[in-house]
Amino acid sequence: METADFAGWSAGGRALVEFALARPERVRTLTLVEPAAYWILDGLGESDPGVARLNRFLHGLAGQDVSEDDPAAFLAAWERHLAQ
Repeated sequence: METADFAGWSAGGRALVEFALARPERVRTLTLVEPAAYWILDGLGESDPGVARLNRFLHGLAGQDVSEDDPAAFLAAWERHLAQ
C-alpha cells in the first residue's frame, strides 16, 4: 500500500502528525481528534518535565520491537508522573 487514510486520537494524533511530516507522500488523508500538542506548552515556556520524559520514552520505542515489558514500563512512568 503506497498511501493510506489515517486517523489518530490524542498521542496517536501526535504520532500521525510526526509521521505525516516525515512521510507526506504516504498520507492520503489525515484525521486528528484532540491530538497531543505538547510543543505548544514548550513554545509558551510551560513545558512539563514529566511529559518530556514520557515523550522521550515513547520516541525511544520508534522503530524497535516493543516487548511485553515496555507497556508496563510506560504505565509505571505515567503513574509516577501523575503522583507528582
